[in-house]
Amino acid sequence: MSLKIILVNTTHQFVGGIMKKLTTILASIVMAISVSSIAKAEYKFNFVMHSDTNNAFWAAVHKGFKDACAQVGADCQMLTLSGDGDQQEQLQNLESSIAQGVDGIVTTITNPTIFDAAVDEALAAGIPVITANTDDPEGAAGSNRLAYVGQDLEAAGYELAATLSKQFPDGPVHVLIGVADMNQSWAYTRANGIARFMDDFKAANPDREITYEKIESGMDLSTVGNRVASYVQTNPNTTAYFDVGFWEAGAAQGIRNLGYEPGQMLLAGFDLVDVVFEEMEKGYVQLTVDQQPYYQGYMSVHQLYLMNKYGLSALDINTGKAMIGPDDVAKIRSFKGMSVR
Repeated sequence: MSLKIILVNTTHQFVGGIMKKLTTILASIVMAISVSSIAKAEYKFNFVMHSDTNNAFWAAVHKGFKDACAQVGADCQMLTLSGDGDQQEQLQNLESSIAQGVDGIVTTITNPTIFDAAVDEALAAGIPVITANTDDPEGAAGSNRLAYVGQDLEAAGYELAATLSKQFPDGPVHVLIGVADMNQSWAYTRANGIARFMDDFKAANPDREITYEKIESGMDLSTVGNRVASYVQTNPNTTAYFDVGFWEAGAAQGIRNLGYEPGQMLLAGFDLVDVVFEEMEKGYVQLTVDQQPYYQGYMSVHQLYLMNKYGLSALDINTGKAMIGPDDVAKIRSFKGMSVR
């Protein structure tokens, strides 16, 4: 009996010792795999942008960025802003990325001159820089960045206005163009495209009274709603409102508060976000533009990877200007929660 007890205790001690050794070995293997995974991050890329990822649009850019980084095994970071559109904070993030010695930078250029010196500094240090979403208004002529992945902003503004013009009523037409921030190049470039179409439309219809006006509309739904409502009260002849972002949804609320019926004043803007779809379903927003933000994050990373890995040159990629109307909402919403559209 005593012998049996001794054998049982010895067995437990023996098994326990083996288990401890196995646990130690497994922990070492896991650690080695983790270290190996970190070591496999061949390149480090930063995305220095002018906003944050709290809305559906930038969430899609971020998703494309992360997916591409995972595919190429790169160590990646998207540097967002605490203040939306704060160009000085963005410049600091750009300079910080250069100081880190990253292998490539994706950035947005929201000002034609502020970022020039930093871009040149990065290139001089051997760090390739490409822009995504927002380019210098003059493109390669205005910045030494190597390529642009994004929408042709001016052309998209023109196409938006041209498409919505098919719904203009007969007779006089007065259009309001909301330029979110006059100091942001993406905003005034799109607005310039809308204005160019209105000039062409006026020239093509000399027998009609066709006018337009620009205002700084803001970058907040309630602000835009209030400013557009105030403008319309003073200018009740306004036929349509074009926004350079998704804030036409705020304008919809503003004119609804004034008693406007759906379609009484035409509204159009950019990007695929829920608040725009909601206003489309109510009949207040007629048109929005899809610039395919997932592509902007995704293709930028693959460019930087191929440039580093194989010495390939950069190339411009136009991510599109698809016109989206109420009939398209159901299909796009089928991708809800995936952060790809």
